Amino acid sequence: MTQLRTFRIDGWKLDKGETEFLVKVENDEGHLEGTFDMMGDGIFFYRPGSQIMTPNENENTRETYDGYISFEALKKIFDSLTEIGWDRDRHDISVKRNDNEIILEIIETEE
Repeated sequence: MTQLRTFRIDGWKLDKGETEFLVKVENDEGHLEGTFDMMGDGIFFYRPGSQIMTPNENENTRETYDGYISFEALKKIFDSLTEIGWDRDRHDISVKRNDNEIILEIIETEE
């Protein structure tokens, strides 16, 4: 199970009236899984080693994100999961790759 390692809230784009919430996520062994930056209209993902939230962070490192997904796309994913019966209290979500597809599968949790 992953957990938050550290987080930061700041007003990086105060001129645009935007705040951002950055969070580093680690796995069970304490290894960094990545950094997520929720800002503006979506979530940016930075791989481990990207220098985000370190003393070396600068404007250039912020442009080295490895992925982005809009809040609208996330909403569609959660709406689709709910439509097929996903219950956050009873199910986990498995993510698999198959060529050019991403497959989300609902898995019943053991209680």
